[in-house]
Amino acid sequence: MRRLTLWTIAGVLAFVGVGAVAAHWLSQPRTLTIAVGPAQSDEHRLIAQLAAILARENADMRLKPITVDSPLEAAQALQRRAVDLAIVRS
Repeated sequence: MRRLTLWTIAGVLAFVGVGAVAAHWLSQPRTLTIAVGPAQSDEHRLIAQLAAILARENADMRLKPITVDSPLEAAQALQRRAVDLAIVRS
């Protein structure tokens, strides 16, 4: 009887531990990488400002701007799947 109680307690603690780890992992913010450029362009400043606001407000999502030399390079980075999003003006 005592062994059954110990195994039950161990099982419950293991279950709670797995639940705590899963909750912690799911609560972490997701990061999206965005190819944007050229540096000092309006688009680059906009994405950098948006990334700063999201980080300051502890949002569930973060932006990681990747600076490229031109909108064409941003589109190519998206095609290569090197980034999640690309800012490309036509």
